[in-house]
Amino acid sequence: ITAALAATRNGAKVALVERYGFMGGNATNVVVTGLCGFYTSGSKKERIVGGIGWEIIEELSKIGAVIELFEVLDDHGIGVIPYNHEMLKIVLDHMVEREEINLLLHSLVVNVIMSASSIKGVVVENKSGQQKIFANVIIDATGDGDLAARAGAKYEVLEQPQPMTMVFSMANVDVDRALSVLGPELRNMMQDGIASKEFKLKSTDGGITPVPGMPGVVTINFTRIKEVVGTKVKDLTRAEIEGREQVTLYADFFSKCVPGFENAFLASIFTQVGVRETRRIMGEYVLTEEDILSSRRFDDGIGLNAWPVEIHDTNSSKILWKRLPDGTSCDIPYRCLIPKDIDGLLVAGRCISATHGALASTRVSGPCMVIGQAAGTAAALAIKKNILPRYIDISLLKNTLRSQGVKLD
Repeated sequence: ITAALAATRNGAKVALVERYGFMGGNATNVVVTGLCGFYTSGSKKERIVGGIGWEIIEELSKIGAVIELFEVLDDHGIGVIPYNHEMLKIVLDHMVEREEINLLLHSLVVNVIMSASSIKGVVVENKSGQQKIFANVIIDATGDGDLAARAGAKYEVLEQPQPMTMVFSMANVDVDRALSVLGPELRNMMQDGIASKEFKLKSTDGGITPVPGMPGVVTINFTRIKEVVGTKVKDLTRAEIEGREQVTLYADFFSKCVPGFENAFLASIFTQVGVRETRRIMGEYVLTEEDILSSRRFDDGIGLNAWPVEIHDTNSSKILWKRLPDGTSCDIPYRCLIPKDIDGLLVAGRCISATHGALASTRVSGPCMVIGQAAGTAAALAIKKNILPRYIDISLLKNTLRSQGVKLD
């Protein structure tokens, strides 16, 4: 979304290809309970996401579909933004409709068009058959780096990446009472349920988040599906089925054991299982966990990130947190968006060039929106200058982003 909007606002002719019937990625098809990474962590929260990412929040706020800051995990000082996932679909529709973007829903990119090491276009398949879309610059915002991989870009993927999660919602919840037992108290209830052998829960780490504009509705993120890789269709198939089975177990536990859920019922299992980690495209720079935790600055920083390194451990089913120093953020280098040895291509979102540890920080909503805006802006500037994205003037890119509300300092 942010890549497409940024590119068109900077003068490019844009096609946006989306495989579902609605836009929003994980925020609408997985539902990430709360939009993460908009604020620094610790005792003082500073908003570090501006630009189009914050514009989306403002549009949601106008219709009462967002809570701008909701603190969770008091021991980590982390803030998230609960949002209404259904209204987000409509907000994004309106934002795209206001621009001259050629939107193709229900369309899947099935191949790339190459000339030597340069990508020239993509092959799209949908109900109308196959179409070829040619472009000066392609932005891969698939999360999994699907286009980059098809183009021959180098990448890394773990044999055992972080577990997947099937998020669900429950309705008719006494939300205030439900939220009063988050943290250690809820974890102890789950451990007691597991010890009783009545509830075969897979994880006791997760979250419950209210949905603005839906009284009595919360989204729940606790399920864990291990030993599955999001680039393998058989693994994804198993993850979807196992995820829905786990949802029934957790919904039963909550309705029987957790205050506020006495009269609640399972309202929705969302469109797709949530995938935290797959391909990490190898770019001109590989962002590291050390870069994140040291709040490192880069000359080619195109946005800020402050989300902790959040690793969902495969062995223990625990969430392992490593937080940046109180109130600080790090830069995301533009070079992480540029795949090595492939021209005409930028990557945005979860698949940027990063290590396993760095990905555990940059994969959340705020940084992904920031990266998307940078990619779209860079693509438009490269087209204007008739140069490849890897050769654009970083000062020009940064000044353009600043002028459009992106926070860089």
